Amino acid sequence: MDWRHRLHGRARHDFWRRCRGGDHVSAARDYIVECYVKTNGVQHNYNPEPGAHGMVLPLTVKAQPGGMSEPDATVTMEISNSGYAITEGEFAAGENNVRIRFVAQKLYNDFVGHDAHFFEITPETDVEATAKWVDFSPINGQQTPAPFHFVGGINDMPEGSTAYFKVRLEAGEYGIVAEVPNAREIGLFKTFTVPNN
Repeated sequence: MDWRHRLHGRARHDFWRRCRGGDHVSAARDYIVECYVKTNGVQHNYNPEPGAHGMVLPLTVKAQPGGMSEPDATVTMEISNSGYAITEGEFAAGENNVRIRFVAQKLYNDFVGHDAHFFEITPETDVEATAKWVDFSPINGQQTPAPFHFVGGINDMPEGSTAYFKVRLEAGEYGIVAEVPNAREIGLFKTFTVPNN
C-alpha cells in the first residue's frame, strides 16, 4: 500500500471531499491516520519493536462518491486566526452534534494548523499545563500522561472546510484548545460551561 498521503492539510481536505462525494475522482487514494502523542519521548505512531505503539491506521478512499448527506448540527463553531466562536446553538448535557467551520487556517512550525480539542475541567485539571501540553513541537509536548481528560474534537483542515463530530458532555466545565504553540495567548483556547438540564 502506498501511504504517501497523511490525513493532513490538503490530503485531509481531499479525503473529506471524497467521502461527501463532492468531487469526481478517477482513482482511489490511500491515507494513514496516526498518533503523535509521546510516551517516554517516543511518538505512538513509531513502532521501535514488536508490540510497542505503532498507532497507524491505513485506509483507502474509493473513487466512487460516498453520497452522504450533511449531518445535522446542534452547535456550530468557527475557527479563525483570532480564535473560536460559537455561532449557532450551545453545548448541552448529553450528545452534541458539532459542526466546525474553518474560516481561516494558518500553519505552525510547518506542520500543524488550527484545530479544536475538547477537554473536561475538574478540580484536578491544571488548565495552564493543558494549554501548553497540546503543543506538539517541544520535546516534552504531548508527553503522557496528559494533565487533563480529552472528550472529543477535530484535527486541522484547510481554510474553507467544514468538519463534524459528536461529543457527549455532562454538566460541568470544559475547555477547547488547539495543538499549536502559545494557544492561549493567540486565542485558540476557550472555556465554557455545560449547565444542568
